Amino acid sequence: MKKNFLLAVVVIIGMLLRVSLYLDSPMYTTDGTTGYTYPDANEYLNCMAYILEHDLWDYFCNEISVELACGMPLYLTLMHTIFDGNFQHIRILGIFLSCVQIVLVYQIALKVFRDFRVAILAAIFLALNIDIANFSYTLLTETISLFCWSMFVYFYLLSKENNQFYKICIILSAIFLCMATLIRAISLLLPAAMIFLYGIYYLWRKDQKVKSELRTWLAIGAVFYILISPFIIKNHVLFNFNNLCTGGGTALFLGSKLEYQGDEPAFYGSDYGCIYEVIGPNSHRKIKSDRELYAAGVENIKSHFHEYCIMNIKKIARLTIGTNFSMILQTVGKHNIKEVYETYDYETTLKVVARIFFNTFVYAFAILGIYRHYKNFSLSSIILMPMYFLVFSLPFLAIFRYGFILFIFAALLASSEIICQYQSKQYNLTFIGLLSAVLMEMYILSGF
Repeated sequence: MKKNFLLAVVVIIGMLLRVSLYLDSPMYTTDGTTGYTYPDANEYLNCMAYILEHDLWDYFCNEISVELACGMPLYLTLMHTIFDGNFQHIRILGIFLSCVQIVLVYQIALKVFRDFRVAILAAIFLALNIDIANFSYTLLTETISLFCWSMFVYFYLLSKENNQFYKICIILSAIFLCMATLIRAISLLLPAAMIFLYGIYYLWRKDQKVKSELRTWLAIGAVFYILISPFIIKNHVLFNFNNLCTGGGTALFLGSKLEYQGDEPAFYGSDYGCIYEVIGPNSHRKIKSDRELYAAGVENIKSHFHEYCIMNIKKIARLTIGTNFSMILQTVGKHNIKEVYETYDYETTLKVVARIFFNTFVYAFAILGIYRHYKNFSLSSIILMPMYFLVFSLPFLAIFRYGFILFIFAALLASSEIICQYQSKQYNLTFIGLLSAVLMEMYILSGF
């Protein structure tokens, strides 16, 4: 009873944070209209409008269906129909799903570590993450994709402990992974990568635990690729395009631009004009443009491969902690913490410092948690899955919100590490974690 009460308190705190941010945002209106929307969200809304004006058959037969991953337009269309066009109700649903995810992370941590303290701490980390909270009420992909990925992980873990409902859990985990992939295509190769890694490990060790894990991923992979294959086959037959959606070419091109360090051009006082130097007046979403930008991105990499590798190392921090652009410039219009401080806005300075330290703290202890548990096979998937997302994100444009999925796993590992240090009184490791968090924060605040 006490445990459920504490979880309820954490969820309520997370809900209050999300609602207060929503009510204070330019997106909030009282008439149900869209209000302010991010540019990316406008593209999803345009696809939604196309589906509502025509129909699903026409949408999937048109190239517009591959210009964006179809999951978000379909979700918005469904919600628009259910809520009779009231976008504020859709945003409130996003807040609700974000709060449900707090419970999901709690349940995932409980299944992985079998410790209430680890589970409640992981839930607290997610509830207080102001960046994830800030996107919970938008019409972007973050909230719904994180929810679907969390559901996938939950049913994946449930399948490993419940023989009676093993098949149902496998199917449900694959369904949610398919839904997440149709929203953000980065997880398209996740089952294949896990099957490959566990397959290699099984050939090496011939261990029964590895065999069981490999069997689980083979089952998930089989269901997942059966579900996702009609979308890829459709794109191949109709458009000679062997992927779920375009956008990868743009992301690779911008992610390999030396002058922008693989980051947002706006961070360097520029715009996206470099894209149209390659594709002319065409939309970067078109299949032809996507291929041209892919080719241009490959040429960028070939021309400065060493510098590109260094850029990719920096992208790790951008995806996990953020840059001064995502953390400071977008928030208060300043380039580094010194400029913020010089305006004598001490409250804003403190908020920016605390916001960045929250991320550096969690990731610093998550890294220590990986070091502690890397030989623990039962935790191998919880370590390998975020590694997959990180590795497959690095070659492309590194935007902070694309790394939110990494925070989910970091919250689990950091919570476990903090509780382990507390139990074993390893205060030297606590000092190392805190020092690492401070050093990472100083690097970001200096104008990284």
